[in-house]
Amino acid sequence: AVWDEAVVLPVGVDLSRFPAAPGVATRERRIVWNQRWEHDKGPEELKAVLGGLLDAGIDFSIAMCGEVFVNVPPEFAQIVDMLGSRLEHVGWLERDAYVRLLERSSVLLSTARQEFFGIAVVEGIAAGAHPILPDRLVYPERVAELGANPGAVLYADHGEAVELVSAALDAPPDPVMAAAARQYDWSVVAPRYDDVLEELAVGCATV
Repeated sequence: AVWDEAVVLPVGVDLSRFPAAPGVATRERRIVWNQRWEHDKGPEELKAVLGGLLDAGIDFSIAMCGEVFVNVPPEFAQIVDMLGSRLEHVGWLERDAYVRLLERSSVLLSTARQEFFGIAVVEGIAAGAHPILPDRLVYPERVAELGANPGAVLYADHGEAVELVSAALDAPPDPVMAAAARQYDWSVVAPRYDDVLEELAVGCATV
């Protein structure tokens, strides 16, 4: 073998259109949920969290971005009906419009039941939105890599998610966490891939 152990590299994310420092003045009390409209993205939990916010009388709006397929779980239609005028956007957004939306939003919410890396979450954090994420899957690892406070980001159930979202809607962007998200930009990740592949090629050539 060329190496005695494996090398794990992160997925690269295109953050070139996001500003180096997130803005504060244009933030709105908006939640962004930017996932595919499928069962593995947790529509039941999303419905419970949003219902909890409504029951608590929290002032918010939400953009539900992401690809919408022909057949979607019935919970999504129920969520749309439940939100009414609070729902600012439904479905796919062109890249520039998507970036502008994230830059003006306060919270990035995930309810995913399956997530391999979390590209959409990294994009939201880079834009300055506060991530509110389930305490499962890749999220605890991602939160640790970003130096975030797990207690302010990770939730165990929908009731805790409601509390964290409510607090984050009024919080200014965290420039330290946004800057930490830059470690996943292709400008940083690509050279690491180049170095590893070059080392592998040299090692193979000498075997």
